[in-house]
Amino acid sequence: MKKQLLLSILFITLLYIESMAQWQQTSGSAGVNVYGIVINGSAVIAGMGSGILKSTDNGATCALSNSGLTSTNVRAITTIGSYTFAGTFWGGGVFLSTDYGTTWTPVGTGMTNKWIFSLAAKNTDLYAGTSTGGVFKTGDYGNNWVTATYGITAQYIYALSKYNMKIFAGTEGGIFQSSDDGLSWFASNNGMAANSTVAAIAVNGSDIFAGTYQNGIYLSTDDGSTWTAVNTGLTTTDVRSLAVYGNAIYAGTYGGGIFISTNAGASWAPINTGLTNMNVYALTTDGITMFAGTGDGIFKRPYGEINAVNDIQANVQVQLSAFPNPFKLETTINYAIPSTEKVSLKIYNLIGECMETPIDETQEPGSYNVTVDAVKLNSGIYYCTLQAGDTKKTIKLILNK
Repeated sequence: MKKQLLLSILFITLLYIESMAQWQQTSGSAGVNVYGIVINGSAVIAGMGSGILKSTDNGATCALSNSGLTSTNVRAITTIGSYTFAGTFWGGGVFLSTDYGTTWTPVGTGMTNKWIFSLAAKNTDLYAGTSTGGVFKTGDYGNNWVTATYGITAQYIYALSKYNMKIFAGTEGGIFQSSDDGLSWFASNNGMAANSTVAAIAVNGSDIFAGTYQNGIYLSTDDGSTWTAVNTGLTTTDVRSLAVYGNAIYAGTYGGGIFISTNAGASWAPINTGLTNMNVYALTTDGITMFAGTGDGIFKRPYGEINAVNDIQANVQVQLSAFPNPFKLETTINYAIPSTEKVSLKIYNLIGECMETPIDETQEPGSYNVTVDAVKLNSGIYYCTLQAGDTKKTIKLILNK
């Protein structure tokens, strides 16, 4: 009975937080299709149909950053260390930025097809998926490219992703995988519908997720050998982007917005409050803020808000509360963990900035409390996030000085 009551309280809290939470559009990004987003250093860098958008204030505002970019239809973007790579369509090839997206230089010697759909990094190797030209690979940060497409029979490489020692390619002919750094590939579609065009691939632990245009999301738990459809809760089966963080998987769809799953894809729930464009081509997060690239620019939202959905399926033995709340001078955060875990307790403001980290250490099972002094905080709404191992919980704090 106690467990059922706790679940009910968590569910009501979830609905309350979700009803109050909002996606917010990044100023300067409206009216464009955003196909890819990366976070590199303190910069948020997005590829769109008319070039690059860059933000240096956590996505609050952004501006065009096309210096050196001679082809502006950017369909893919990724990073290797401090280097940022942009893949362009219409024969533009790949561009490199070594200053976090401020200036760009073309890098494409040896690349015989420069119509780029996708990019992925594996250690210091970079792979580029093209339209009708297969896959190309570089090991020197884009200076020299070689073909890496033997065995791929599909024409369009819409997605690339790494998993352990393997590389996966999403195509109009399903999934292909390589275990020899792209020297050879073989089809790996057992369990997928024959007409599956794979537009996105993401890895969460030993789980591999593939998003398709026609048939929703597939999950593989055996290195891509077999696939199972996992679409419960999705309102559309046109999936254009996937992202993972912690134990959560996020799916961006064409027409249905964004969905979250915290049970390995067994069920999905929409998280669209404030999102005014439901065509989501890109998703990424740094654990503090989540960014979505849509048919109407970039939207952002504090990650702590979104991850409150995890409370539905989280281990109910992990508890988090605060009293008093609302508070004026200080409040006591109470939490409990059922096993020895690395525990992190952080407080974020509404734009996703971490304001306090009261706890960041490994702790034994038990109940704990910590007092938060609000002397350095302004009045307003905050989110307190507890990370205990793979479980994350979030509560809302209201400070009225």
